[in-house]
Amino acid sequence: MKPIKKFILVFCISLSLFLIYILNLPSHSDKIKIEEVIFSRISFCSLDEFDSITATGVPAGVFQVAVSQEHRRWLGHFLYLQGKLYFITDVTHERFKNTLDIYVPYPIKICRGMGIRENMTGFFIDCDTLFNMIEEKINELD
Repeated sequence: MKPIKKFILVFCISLSLFLIYILNLPSHSDKIKIEEVIFSRISFCSLDEFDSITATGVPAGVFQVAVSQEHRRWLGHFLYLQGKLYFITDVTHERFKNTLDIYVPYPIKICRGMGIRENMTGFFIDCDTLFNMIEEKINELD
């Protein structure tokens, strides 16, 4: 991937996160703010496979994921999985249930070689909760 393309992807991700914070997109204040989920199937999708644009028209990048339709309400929020934090930017096709696609900067051949993971536990975290957790940690440092 060319350096300018990487820069554009990082810029788009940063801008998306900034806008979510500034615009204060609707959160699930009346619902659970952290929700455990067990994905029956997790696959790796090469950014090269679809020119780094998701089905929803959002530029895809590293540390972004697509969730299956039943988790659509978590679009624009975060997923914590195996020690990493991902931003949810897309949904998978309706035929897939309880699945997750992780966007990675590897060629298609390598992604296929990485295989599919099954029955992995993750946690959905809404934006407000995540930002509050970060703010609390910062305040602890003062």
